Amino acid sequence: MPSKDAARIGRIAEEAARRKYGARSDHSSWHDIRYKNGRVADVKAAEHSRNGRYGRFRLWRAAHQKLKANNGGYVFAVVSEGQVLKLKRMSARDVERRLNGISWYSSGHDGKGHQAKIPWPHLVDSR
Repeated sequence: MPSKDAARIGRIAEEAARRKYGARSDHSSWHDIRYKNGRVADVKAAEHSRNGRYGRFRLWRAAHQKLKANNGGYVFAVVSEGQVLKLKRMSARDVERRLNGISWYSSGHDGKGHQAKIPWPHLVDSR
């Protein structure tokens, strides 16, 4: 997905997450929002369908480890045509449990570290 499109659906997802969960923007290298109780979350967006396949969430190992160490989590958003279809909140630990661990691999981008690309139905119910 071109970075312009990724940034646009990311903004849409973050706005929906803030509204639904009463959070505020709080950007760092490893999280996007902060809940009223002080916990943080990284908002991840995936297109519902991309080139005939499910869209994927891109997780970064360094950010995931920080979320896990700080009792943080994710908000996963499935987006189609500029609309959020599904939103799911999940702790970093629960993500690992749901996936039976995470297989990380080099992103191929200098300085970006290791990533995992997860088809959205693996984390968000497809019903």
